[in-house]
Amino acid sequence: MQQLRAVSVIVLAAVVAAVGQEAATVSTDSIVDDLRKHPGNVALTAELAKRATDPQVAAALRELFIEHRNSGAKVEAVGRSMAASQVEAVVLLRSGLKDQLYFDEVARYAQASIAADPPGQMFLPGMDGVERPSGGYHPGFVDWCAKRGVDPDVCPKKARDSVADLVALSILKDARAVSLLRSGITATGAPVIAASVAGLAVLNDAESIPAILKACSHLRPVEAEAVGLVSASFDDPAVALIFQGCIANSALRQKVSSEWAARIAGGGRSTGSANGQ
Repeated sequence: MQQLRAVSVIVLAAVVAAVGQEAATVSTDSIVDDLRKHPGNVALTAELAKRATDPQVAAALRELFIEHRNSGAKVEAVGRSMAASQVEAVVLLRSGLKDQLYFDEVARYAQASIAADPPGQMFLPGMDGVERPSGGYHPGFVDWCAKRGVDPDVCPKKARDSVADLVALSILKDARAVSLLRSGITATGAPVIAASVAGLAVLNDAESIPAILKACSHLRPVEAEAVGLVSASFDDPAVALIFQGCIANSALRQKVSSEWAARIAGGGRSTGSANGQ
């Protein structure tokens, strides 16, 4: 599950966190002008995100979105490349806009992630059973890379990137993502399954729980465990079925269950919902 533990959405993290925060004194026009010249500047996008609820700024973001979608401009950060229009769509949606145009921009990259379906096992296990680079690449991973014409030595990044766009959809906490995230549960690889479950959990889509349990039955214990852990964001008590069916380690299962119960008792709830409420 290295793909999920990696900083796959770090490009978005600073931008999303910035929405609604206090803005600097630099003028909006200046930031927009700079972004037209340097669309890959994450810091500038994050600064604009702080003002995303301002109608004037939202209009500027809309213009940049169209410009960058047409030009194919990219955002580069910490070795991760994302479409500038994708990042801007996330900012606009997180600021409260619901335009289908922006949702579709994020969703199309998530759909490609599901189609890519990278394998969960990247490396072969050593004598101690732990998977690590020194063990060499797993044949299934080598095959996945070969089908995409990518050398295994640079392929791990491609595998991580293929999941990052799916995680970006989950960040939206948008009920329109439910059907797409549900389709991700039927993937073969654990990274896509777990990323999809994480998104469904924050939306509290209890109807997906039977399919999640079925997915866990086909995964290796360590992969099923990861699915169980990301399921803890569900609010519905039926999530106990996932804990029981996906987390084999009884001590860990009890710990996760207790923490979930404490969160619910304390009023901690997921901020999204599958019914849009």
